[in-house]
Amino acid sequence: MGSNDVLSDTDGSDAVRRVSRRNLLKRAGAAAAFTAVGPLVAACGSSKSTTSTTTGSERSTTGTSSASATSTAGAQIRELLGLPSGKAAAQGITVPVGASMALSGAVAIYGHLDYTAIKLAAEHIKQAGGPELHVQARNNELANAQKGVANAREWGGSGVPVVLSSGSATVFSELPYYSQFKMMGLEPGGATKLGEGKPFFYQTRSEIPNDQLTGISAYLKAKHPAFKKVVMVGLAYSPASDKLQEEAVKQTAASSGWSYLGSFFAPVTTTDYSSLISQIQSAKPDFVLCAIYGASVGVFLKQYATSGLKAPIIGFDYTPEASKVAGSAISGYQFAFDYFDASKPPNEWAKLFVAEYERAYGEEPTYYSANYYEATFLIWQMIREIVAKSGDPTKQGNAYVEALTANPKFPSVYGSGGKYGTKEISPTTHSLVRVPMVYCEVNSEGKVQVLATFNKGSNSEFKLV
Repeated sequence: MGSNDVLSDTDGSDAVRRVSRRNLLKRAGAAAAFTAVGPLVAACGSSKSTTSTTTGSERSTTGTSSASATSTAGAQIRELLGLPSGKAAAQGITVPVGASMALSGAVAIYGHLDYTAIKLAAEHIKQAGGPELHVQARNNELANAQKGVANAREWGGSGVPVVLSSGSATVFSELPYYSQFKMMGLEPGGATKLGEGKPFFYQTRSEIPNDQLTGISAYLKAKHPAFKKVVMVGLAYSPASDKLQEEAVKQTAASSGWSYLGSFFAPVTTTDYSSLISQIQSAKPDFVLCAIYGASVGVFLKQYATSGLKAPIIGFDYTPEASKVAGSAISGYQFAFDYFDASKPPNEWAKLFVAEYERAYGEEPTYYSANYYEATFLIWQMIREIVAKSGDPTKQGNAYVEALTANPKFPSVYGSGGKYGTKEISPTTHSLVRVPMVYCEVNSEGKVQVLATFNKGSNSEFKLV
């Protein structure tokens, strides 16, 4: 699969053949488990056959998928969420949806986790009596601004009304085109404060790293009050993103009584973290905040484990792939974010989602899968709002923004303990008002233990488990 691939669905079929997480890691090569993560290719579905056509530098792939929803899933979801049917559900309408995904490179696992969930949600929505979502996935390599611009221009020019973005809308390169074409963008993956209040752009997860730092500060105060000296290490995605993370750590350090010793960044393509580890060694911190993501976390931890340094690593992200790459070096790694525990689904909709995802793809869903799944249902909610007001959800314009403003609350697979949880987007910040979050530790086998719970921006709700 080339770096400019377009994955486009036809007549509801999967766009690409399925690539499992195991195969993603295999494609990195044997060396990935020790020092590097090579090129990965993310895909969705389990195809019995595929065909591929090429036009210029783009490819369109179609296939017949065996990873469809069970026949009863749609009816169960309609009942759980109390959904309408027929015209009120936008049945019979086909809506184009853009999907800006990491489909190659060391962070391709995100594209796999995101896109599989979007496809499952689209199938569930159709079976529940809703519209057909024609999902058009394009590679953004997570943070390649040039690709983000090309993707957004393509969707805008072809009339796509709504996009599921990732990598903070490819580090915000896509935002001008959302406004230009009046095309709504939803960011369920890499939300930050830099995205707050931007026209036609809404974030449906916690903001990295600000929301995570709330829980990290509270946990260390409760369990490790002697920890005072901190450094941050990360990958340099963009000057604006790097500065945001550094300022957030500085502010948290000042309010927490920490001594901030500096932030050290490596190129986003690096597989050798020796320079970062040397800088940590020179700084002599009590703990290290880690702004490295995906399987790359595992590469860093494996190299850190051989350095002899003992300062604990606390991250803003975790995927099982990091554990697979790190091996036993993952032991003791801690992280804070809005983690979805597939082994303990918190509500009835979440249980159904987990069961369906495991049946379709043969693996448990992660946080990223959960977020893109429910965000796809948010698109359906906005479509219903538009249809109820005699609007056309297949067209670009203000309709999606007006629909979300009118009804900013949406069902979630997080929280509640009942049929489903609820999230709400602020009309001012365009980010979530509240987010249930956790502070966790990973053992040598990759098992995650929740050590504390907290909520976005609320120290008063912090609780040790």
